[in-house]
Amino acid sequence: RGNFARSLTLAESARDLFLEMENEEEGLAHSYASVAYSLNSLKKLPDAIEQMSKSVEVFESIGLKDEWTMRRNLANWMQTATRFEDSGVLFIKCAERELFEGCEVQAALDFFGYAQALCELDKDEDAIKQFRLGREYFKKHKEVFRVAEADFFIGRCLNHLEDGFEAEVYLRKALITFELGEYVGRQSQALSQLGRALTF
Repeated sequence: RGNFARSLTLAESARDLFLEMENEEEGLAHSYASVAYSLNSLKKLPDAIEQMSKSVEVFESIGLKDEWTMRRNLANWMQTATRFEDSGVLFIKCAERELFEGCEVQAALDFFGYAQALCELDKDEDAIKQFRLGREYFKKHKEVFRVAEADFFIGRCLNHLEDGFEAEVYLRKALITFELGEYVGRQSQALSQLGRALTF
């Protein structure tokens, strides 16, 4: 913790220096991000989110690609902070950018992030659409485990909607992959959800 505190002090000093300088937006953006990472390490998530938001804002103003890494980190932090609507907006923006850049696997991961936010907001039907969209790209790129994860999450959402028949279909597909890959933790989760599906 002492090292994180020292890192924060140094990052804040750098940020304050860049704030006093002209035409140093890139350095300022990186220093905001450094402060944010240090704050996050110190479990000061609201402050970290505030500083990372400023980093994203500056990166966006100068058009550097680092913006998207910071924006994605911000989305994850907002999800941790239960700011699910804000998180979802950021994830879908990242997904659209990655598709524009041709990075379909990363876009699929962002669709998953958006879907998770929708789940937390009890918008399961919308979440299923996003999981299916991500699944299409994972299948296209032969990301077998991630396809199975999509099947699992879709099945879980269908359970929330009390559609046990459809949930069973997806969960059995997921379970087969988890068993073949010996993903023990995921097997247990899939079996639990499958048991729930069979009760409807």
